[in-house]
Amino acid sequence: MIASVSPASPPSLARLGGPAGVILGVSLIIALLVPIFGEDAMRAEVPILAALSNWTPLLAKGFAVDVALATAAMALGTVVGVLLGALSTSKNRLTRSIVWSYTQLFRNIPGLVLLFAFAFALPYNIEIGPVVIPFPAEAKVIVSFGLKIAANVAELVRGAVAAVPSGQWEACTALGLKRFLTFRLIILPQCVRRMAPPWMNVAAIFFTAVPVASLVGIYDAVAYAGLALRAEGNSTLIIPIYTYVLTWFFGVAYALQGLTQRLEARQHVVSQQ
Repeated sequence: MIASVSPASPPSLARLGGPAGVILGVSLIIALLVPIFGEDAMRAEVPILAALSNWTPLLAKGFAVDVALATAAMALGTVVGVLLGALSTSKNRLTRSIVWSYTQLFRNIPGLVLLFAFAFALPYNIEIGPVVIPFPAEAKVIVSFGLKIAANVAELVRGAVAAVPSGQWEACTALGLKRFLTFRLIILPQCVRRMAPPWMNVAAIFFTAVPVASLVGIYDAVAYAGLALRAEGNSTLIIPIYTYVLTWFFGVAYALQGLTQRLEARQHVVSQQ
C-alpha cells in the first residue's frame, strides 16, 4: 500500500531515493559549487561549458581506460577468487591454511601500497631465458587490483558455500559424486545467487578506486583532467572539470548499487518461496 502524503507535510530528505534522490543530490552539489566559482567563471576568458565540451572526447577516452582496467581486474579477481574459495573448502588442512593466509594478507594490504609495489618494484619486461614477457603499467594495475579482488571474492565464495546445507554434500557423497563434481554441479550454482549482490558491491568499490592508476603513469580520466587543466591554464576550471569526471564515476557506481539492490530484493523473494 502506498502511503499518501498531505501537501502540508512534505516528505523528509531521508525518505527520498531513486531518481528523486539523485536529482536532489546533483542540485545540492550545483548549489554549493556555483557560489564558489560562479563569479570567477563569469570573468573567465574561456566559458566553462565550452571547455568541458572541448575536452569531453579526451576525458571519455580516459574514462574508457578506467572501465577497461576495472573490468579486467574484476574478471581476473573473480576467476582466481572462485578457485581460492573452492580450495578453502578442501579437507586438506594445509590447503585451507594457505588460502586463509592469502586472503588475510591481500585483504589487509592497502591497495595503493600494493599498486606502488607492482609499479615500481617489478620490471617492465620479465625475462625467462630467451623469452621476454612485457609487463606494462596497465598489466601491473590489473594484477595488483586483481589480487585484492581475488581475496575478497574468495571470502564471498567461502561464506556462500558455508550457507549451503551440509546435507547436500552428504547426499552427493551417497550418490557417488566426487567432491569436485559436487562443488561444480551442485554447490557452486547455489552460491552464485548468494554471491551476486556482495560481488556487485566489490565491483563498485574497486571501480571507484581505479583512478589511482593515474599515479603510476596511466592516462585515465583523472590524468586527462589534469592535462586539460594545464593546457587551459585557467584555475576556474579545476572544480568544474573534476566534478564533471566525478559524475561519470558516480553514474556507474550508482547503477551498480541499483542493480545490487534489485538482486538482493529478488534473492529475498526467492528465499521466502
